[in-house]
Amino acid sequence: MTRPITVIAPLAVDPQYQGQGIGSSLLLHAVAQYGVRQCPLLVLRGDLEYYGRFGFVPSIELDVYPPFNIGADRYLARPLSSYNAAFRGTVRYPSTFAAVGYPSQWTYQALAVAESGAH
Repeated sequence: MTRPITVIAPLAVDPQYQGQGIGSSLLLHAVAQYGVRQCPLLVLRGDLEYYGRFGFVPSIELDVYPPFNIGADRYLARPLSSYNAAFRGTVRYPSTFAAVGYPSQWTYQALAVAESGAH
């Protein structure tokens, strides 16, 4: 079974504009908008020290796993108001992510967590 989630990637601010709150504003806006849209879970690759301020935790704490090798503190998840513990398993990316080297398993424009016993 698959369940739709959202990946926020990539999130970056031009270095000449960093330190002005732009990245924080973008992230807070995204969290609010996806919460209103009843998205259950956001995932991203990033720095826990930065994203932890916005409620992101290592995805493995929610039993959500990336489909590639990455440090546990670099693949993060943020549960939203419609989240429940059934959203667990391995994240599956749509084919559009193949262009940046992610393994892709889907051809539609949504992301999903596939429930499985294997990680």
